Amino acid sequence: MLNLSRFLLASILTLTTSFFAGTNFVFVEEITCQEMIGSVTVYNLRVPAGKTCRLNRTNVKGTVKVEEDATLNATEIQVRGNIQAKNSSVVNIANSSVGGSLQLQQKNQARVIGFKINGDWQSESNRRRLEAERNPMGGSLQAFQNRQGITIVSHRIDGNLQ
Repeated sequence: MLNLSRFLLASILTLTTSFFAGTNFVFVEEITCQEMIGSVTVYNLRVPAGKTCRLNRTNVKGTVKVEEDATLNATEIQVRGNIQAKNSSVVNIANSSVGGSLQLQQKNQARVIGFKINGDWQSESNRRRLEAERNPMGGSLQAFQNRQGITIVSHRIDGNLQ
């Protein structure tokens, strides 16, 4: 009982401190996005199957996962981990950054503009067109078996282009 009281008190103090410091922070291991999330910080974010998520100025400390037939529209986001989309419908990212890698596999349509990728970009077995413009990359770009091709404009790739 004493540990629960300490936990609740610590949570209240943290939330109060965050509120008064002007920081919007959500204390959940994984948050599900089915509509829109604005200028908050979350740990991990999941877009469930068949849903659409719009992120605007969102900070993700972990990973973003886009599930089957889901859509992600993201503007000015920062992701410390990876963005993973497998069998998703659409992934649109603009003026954002990811500390890890961007992984698009099977079925995706993607438009990625002004997106700083510190790791690799892997695009494999996508059925729809992929567009990439002005995306500085710290790693490699790997594109295999994309049926409608990939358009790459004004990229800076520190690693390999495969």
